[in-house]
Amino acid sequence: MNFKKIIPILEWLPNYQSYRFKGDLIAGITVGIILIPQGIAYALIAGLPPIYGLYCALLPQIIYTIFGTSRQVAIGPVAMDSLIVATGVSTLALAGSESYISIAILLALLVGIIQFMMGVFKLGFVVNFLSKPVIIGFTSAVALTIGLNQFRNLLGVNFIQSDQIQILLPNFWEQILNFNTHTTSIGCIAMVIIIIFRNINKKIPNALIVVVLGILVMKYFGVNLKDVAIVKSIPSGLPSFSIPIFDFQLIKQLMPIALTLVMVGYLELISIGKTLEAKQDDYRVRPNQELIALGLSNIVGSFFKAYPSTSSFSRSAINQESGATTGMAALISVAMVVFTLLFLTPYFYYLPNTVLAAIIIVAVFGLINFSEGFYLWRTHKLDFCLMLITFVSTLIFGIEYGILIGVISSLTINTYKKIRPKIIKQEIDRDQ
Repeated sequence: MNFKKIIPILEWLPNYQSYRFKGDLIAGITVGIILIPQGIAYALIAGLPPIYGLYCALLPQIIYTIFGTSRQVAIGPVAMDSLIVATGVSTLALAGSESYISIAILLALLVGIIQFMMGVFKLGFVVNFLSKPVIIGFTSAVALTIGLNQFRNLLGVNFIQSDQIQILLPNFWEQILNFNTHTTSIGCIAMVIIIIFRNINKKIPNALIVVVLGILVMKYFGVNLKDVAIVKSIPSGLPSFSIPIFDFQLIKQLMPIALTLVMVGYLELISIGKTLEAKQDDYRVRPNQELIALGLSNIVGSFFKAYPSTSSFSRSAINQESGATTGMAALISVAMVVFTLLFLTPYFYYLPNTVLAAIIIVAVFGLINFSEGFYLWRTHKLDFCLMLITFVSTLIFGIEYGILIGVISSLTINTYKKIRPKIIKQEIDRDQ
């Protein structure tokens, strides 16, 4: 038995060379700095207390480093999966309640088991059912939905939370003029700062900068800003081991959202993994092993209070750009999160929710892919229609039904292409 194939960390750790450490150290610190405010922000999207976003950055990262084949992918909480969690769990319990938290953790276990079994039975090919136009349409729609839902925190207005745009927009229009001046000002300034620093250099930890500035403003000028909502207490300490509560009736209700998370999570992982693989010659990403690694990450994470995790496009890209060449960078990021949980959580007390909303909005609106849409319109009309169908369906019917409609439409259009292949007519020279 080849243990290196089952446990890929054995391929690089025993032969780890010191010259790699500098790059891994810089990348690990950089990603850790970005991960901490993002983790807090994404937990709020999921409807969970902020601390659970940091829990997602611990065991899942360690397990993936051991079993994953990509050495640069950054595992942890992400915006899209967080919204999918909120969409599914909010129908079963009140956001933030103990019941809600336990259901979100059970969902991580369920997602992990399905992903692990798919990897064991070599079912990684199922991602082929999600064609590129479906991915673009779905990702863009979810990004827009996430951004719109965060305007309640950015503006300090109690908008309705929903994954259906026909519910969001009328309520948004009715209440937009009720915005809180202080909250909106802080949030918009934070967005401007993030955008400026991103344009200067993507390696600048813009999220951390606005978090620190927001905390300082509320700590020293909070007397005059009492109408600005803040995160308040975040408990210190590492997550304790606990077994998720099993409820077969609940599992049955969670299955549709779990399958959505399985597909979307794996798709995110394999997409960024293959992109990073193309930029180096040290390793090759193996899709079925990636399913096993992601499944184990979610399974083990669920025993330590983590909700569903997957790879982050932005953090993975920054990890690679900052010089990471092995999973050592991920372990350094974990060390930073551990240090934060043990010693730094009291400092997040004054963090304004509007700053977290600014971080999320700038991040997710970057996922709306206009350029690819224009390209498909010019070159592949059928693929453009498929992208548009998925985009509109996700916005109107919600995340679960949107991706289902996209897959069905993709299969229908691909079948049509095979039945009616494009025939290129050529004139034959009669003299030949």
